[in-house]
Amino acid sequence: MKFFEKKINKEKNYLLKKASQYLKNNNDALSSLNYLYTNGGSAGYYKLKTLELNVNRLKYLSEYMKEVGANFFKSFDLKIITNGYFKNSYKNIYLTWGNKTNFSKNGIFNDKYFGKSSNDIENLWIIIYEDHLIPKTITNNIILVLPKKNNFSIFCFIKNILSIFKSSTFSSFNFFRYLPFSSVFASSVSKNLLPLINHINFKNIYIPYESQPFQQYFIQNIKLNLKKNIKVIGYIHSFLPALPTYYIFRKFSPDQILVHGSFQKRILVKYLGWKKKQIQVIKSLRFKKKDHLTKNYFFISYNLSKNFNKNLINFELFLKKVENFKYKNCDIKIHPAKKDDVKHINLELKIKKIISKFSKKFSRNKFSKKINFCFGESSVIIESLERGVEVIHFSQDPVLEVFVGDLWQNIVVKEISKNVYHYKLKKKGLYLKFK
Repeated sequence: MKFFEKKINKEKNYLLKKASQYLKNNNDALSSLNYLYTNGGSAGYYKLKTLELNVNRLKYLSEYMKEVGANFFKSFDLKIITNGYFKNSYKNIYLTWGNKTNFSKNGIFNDKYFGKSSNDIENLWIIIYEDHLIPKTITNNIILVLPKKNNFSIFCFIKNILSIFKSSTFSSFNFFRYLPFSSVFASSVSKNLLPLINHINFKNIYIPYESQPFQQYFIQNIKLNLKKNIKVIGYIHSFLPALPTYYIFRKFSPDQILVHGSFQKRILVKYLGWKKKQIQVIKSLRFKKKDHLTKNYFFISYNLSKNFNKNLINFELFLKKVENFKYKNCDIKIHPAKKDDVKHINLELKIKKIISKFSKKFSRNKFSKKINFCFGESSVIIESLERGVEVIHFSQDPVLEVFVGDLWQNIVVKEISKNVYHYKLKKKGLYLKFK
């Protein structure tokens, strides 16, 4: 390994070990601090940073407070929409996400994660709905769960605090762990959904699994309070992040995990505490081989909370050094869930301004080699590599964001300059088996 690889790898291994030890001693499914998310803006990210070597813990306390502050804007109350009729039994329940674009005119839901639809009446669909436009009609086997968003509201905050007191059994230790909104939401999801499915017979629950508190707490309640013999199957619908701390095996992790690459299975077993028999490698239910990348892209990831201005500076410095017409002209793609977000749109404009300033570095002619650009943490890095596209990655937090070291032995990484990395793949098909 090169020096920079050895350094990052050592810190990754240290933090992964610390995270595993922490979660072994902290199995509370409702705690937001146990969702060791690596992309900022959450209580779990704050906790992860407190475990990291030589890090100023107070510097990241704001990440915890951001999620606490969400209690002023997001309500504990959920709106549940159904047709009011359910069968006595279903083969499977799917707990997933969706929006208006996932529904046909006649109310059929098409799930983008599992590639299935509500047209199959043997399955019951529970959909965490992420859109303000509600379908005019839905099929009888759908439960829509609508989180309520408000303007700044003291009343909303007080109501959430009261629910937290109740969940924490008036323990100050639990109160601190449940105060972020992801715990409030987790409690509310289970409170609203369990009575609806209590008298329904079903064999399996399928979840596009991300280890979020509402998923963990829902699994716990199913196992302990509803039906102990139910099998929970999680699908890692995208890719493991560069440091996959939130996929470490826990008490209320799914009984079985589906992944679409043998090297993803390897990481889960060797580093994250899963057993081989718990993991099934399948062809992707989501990514199709024919969806090839026809252009070069600059991808703007979901979360913009971490050092994007520094990445912009590095992007400009990087372009200053490269020769003219080095790269094929690239389009900018915002994460689909953030296409209307003001911060993402502003970042897109800033990137366009830099690209325009260095327009001679890009060519509209076809090149045999394709290269995508990316800031921060993004699963699109692995997808690009599996589609034969090399990646240039700008990262201010390489321990959490860069695909390097023991975990990622099939990826060749070159440090172009400080916080700028170039990736290519040794062998395709080990992280993604296309549909």
